[in-house]
Amino acid sequence: MFPIDHTINILFSNNVDNPVTTGAFYAASWLFDPVPFTILLILSVFVVYKRLGKKESVMFAAAPILAFVLAWVLKISFDVARPVHPLIYAFGPSFPSGHAAVSTAYFLSILHFNRWTHNKWRRTVHYVFCIVCPLFVGISRLYFGVHWLSDVLVGYVVGAIAVYISIHYVIKIIVNEYDIIIY
Repeated sequence: MFPIDHTINILFSNNVDNPVTTGAFYAASWLFDPVPFTILLILSVFVVYKRLGKKESVMFAAAPILAFVLAWVLKISFDVARPVHPLIYAFGPSFPSGHAAVSTAYFLSILHFNRWTHNKWRRTVHYVFCIVCPLFVGISRLYFGVHWLSDVLVGYVVGAIAVYISIHYVIKIIVNEYDIIIY
């Protein structure tokens, strides 16, 4: 933990009084809880499969799943305590933020598949949306006092690494090593 972690935690804990903000942050945080996110991921993978095919749907699904696994491996390895007096219950160790990792992987994967959009306005809106959403999720975890700033920042990095691995290696491993035919 760093001194900035405590400062940010105190800053957020002193400013929790707006029901609209609390509701918005709760919705963002809840969406990346395991059950709602699993449903979102299944629906999203189905859409990617229908639009782009099997290979892309496997890559899309692999990134958030890998982010989740990497985050939990790090959580178990480091076993960092969560901040005291959170506003919501959070399970397990604090470091890194699984919500930040999974949301980053999910939205960066969307950006990866959105790169073929030719309409500049639409592409710009997608880029802004896909950058703001993980930031919003990370801030929600700070707002509720269940993570330190360093947890959220490392969660973002874990999510980005998961997307990189998914895009560059997952298909090669699945297709080449196990001779799975993806049409």
